[in-house]
Amino acid sequence: MHLHRACSSECVERHCHVNRLIFESGECYSGLMTNISYHRHRFPPEIIQSTVWLYSKFTLSYRDIEDLLAERGLDVSYETIRRWVNKFGSSYARRIRSNRPGADTIWHLG
Repeated sequence: MHLHRACSSECVERHCHVNRLIFESGECYSGLMTNISYHRHRFPPEIIQSTVWLYSKFTLSYRDIEDLLAERGLDVSYETIRRWVNKFGSSYARRIRSNRPGADTIWHLG
């Protein structure tokens, strides 16, 4: 299933539902990714974030992720997934690292 620019809100709702199925663990960082531009991308930001997360979190190949998304009704090629990981992966990691608390000056050894 492709999501086109003129897609109805029902279509977007379905993609968001699929995204929730992919992210059952709740580790989506969508709140951190609000300033990243997804302009001219066919899929919603949540789908892109989920896909990059799957690749980064687990030892899956691009083709494995393509198969996972196909099982959930999304027609995304492994080449598109590779482009998303190359384009968005480092900026996601940078934002996640910047929101981590820093090391404290006092260490408590157990």
